[in-house]
Amino acid sequence: MVLCDDQPVATGRWREEPVGEADLARIAVVKEHRGKKLSAIVVMELEAWARDLGMRRAWLEPHIYLERLYGGLGYHKAGTAAKAGDHQLIRMEKELNGGEASNEAQT
Repeated sequence: MVLCDDQPVATGRWREEPVGEADLARIAVVKEHRGKKLSAIVVMELEAWARDLGMRRAWLEPHIYLERLYGGLGYHKAGTAAKAGDHQLIRMEKELNGGEASNEAQT
């Protein structure tokens, strides 16, 4: 969580699924604080936490319009994901040991 004047302005979570892989999700930044690279800080902290606990890969399923944002953080498109309402999601992965994500699921 990122705080500004003791108020939360950015957050995210991860969970292990499957074993050894961190599913990053719910990465959000309060509208007034967007454009300040706070989502990058949240993602990097989640990755560090997952890495410290032995996770070897992180993945997430953002809206397709966020592909460039996560690509800039080292994530690679690894296929499409289910739709969320009217929004198309994509699957993106990143190796946490410094390598590149697998492209086996690419479509």
